Amino acid sequence: QDDMPIEEVRKIAGNMIIGLSTHNIEQAKTAVKKGADYIGVGPIFNTTTKKNVEKSEGLKYLKWVSENIQIPYVAIGGIKESNIIEVKKYGGKCFAMISEIVGSPNIVKKVESIRKLLKTI
Repeated sequence: QDDMPIEEVRKIAGNMIIGLSTHNIEQAKTAVKKGADYIGVGPIFNTTTKKNVEKSEGLKYLKWVSENIQIPYVAIGGIKESNIIEVKKYGGKCFAMISEIVGSPNIVKKVESIRKLLKTI
């Protein structure tokens, strides 16, 4: 939300894919109107990856996005293997899991485990 406006980025980046982090319904609607190619939705849960994160209604907001926004979206913020099923149930299709994956002693096994888990539902 504090980065360069989409309109300015589009002038510089041309055909590049442009995303915008959103934390609430109004920000999501604005991102779509301004031409974002996708949005980040979150934080879904508390996160320590990024400091001073704007509050979000988490799963409730994700559910709204899944039912109302037509551009792609990525659920982000505190998503772990232990809660990813809940995120999927609320409309998550694409997930950012920074600390869960990067902090794993075996990244390949962690990703395989998450993929296997997601296939169960």
